Amino acid sequence: MEAFRRILVPTDFSEASARAIGVGADLACRYEAALTLAHVFDPVPYALPETFALTAADQQKLTAEYERRLAMAEQDARAAGAPRVETLLLQGTPAAKFMEYAKTGGFDLIVLASHSRSGWAEMLLGSVAEKVSRTAPCPVLIIRPTKKAVRPT
Repeated sequence: MEAFRRILVPTDFSEASARAIGVGADLACRYEAALTLAHVFDPVPYALPETFALTAADQQKLTAEYERRLAMAEQDARAAGAPRVETLLLQGTPAAKFMEYAKTGGFDLIVLASHSRSGWAEMLLGSVAEKVSRTAPCPVLIIRPTKKAVRPT
């Protein structure tokens, strides 16, 4: 097996993404690979009134919050043993931006979380994991969510 040298971990800051970061960090440690944690945000992902617009101050607040969360994710990845970690904040449609960056960044592996939506949620929201897995220029490792323990009644 060829060693991984550059690993991309897209994150949406969810619990599932935290698990993917842990797996990515573990692989980065094992292969002495560089780990890139990336978040893509679309500032207006929902239908809003025509008069609604993000102000420059709103945009700065969003950016600062995402950068803070990426810094926390970077700390977690380093604590999990990743030798080299960088973060990246992009703006646009998540699946498209991740693929654009993955193709130009020379990554050997993408590790990302799946939220395992189904039915209407999948149809309406789409699946970044599914789109990435279909179009990625390298292998993709999809981390499925853990099943919550169900207490017998």
